[in-house]
Amino acid sequence: MSDRNFQVIFTTTMNENPHQYITRLRIEHAMNLLKDNKMSMPEISDYVGFANQQALYNTIREKAHTTPSQTKADLLQKSETYPLVIPPYKITNISQKRIIYISYIGNYDTCNSPVF
Repeated sequence: MSDRNFQVIFTTTMNENPHQYITRLRIEHAMNLLKDNKMSMPEISDYVGFANQQALYNTIREKAHTTPSQTKADLLQKSETYPLVIPPYKITNISQKRIIYISYIGNYDTCNSPVF
C-alpha cells in the first residue's frame, strides 16, 4: 500500500489524518500525566514524544486554548481522568470498506481533461 493510499484510508476511517491522530493521543496522554502530578513538564514532554517542553506547551495551548499549568489545575479539581491513554501498538483486522479510486499515470496538469 502506498503512503498516499494509507493516508486516505486512515483519514476516511478515523476522521483525522495520521499526524492529527498521533498528536491527539500524545496530548491526551500528557493530560493524564499532568493530572497524576508525578512528573515535571520536561519529563512529560519527553515521555509522550515531543521534542521539548516548549513544543508540548505550544501544542496544548493550540489544542486546549489554555496553558498547561491552568489545564493541570483544572484536571486536579476533577475526579475523572482524561479520555484516552495511548494504547499499546498492535495490528488488528478491521471490517471491509468499499473504496473507489482512479489510477492515473501521467501529468497531473492534464489529468482532469478527458482523453478518448
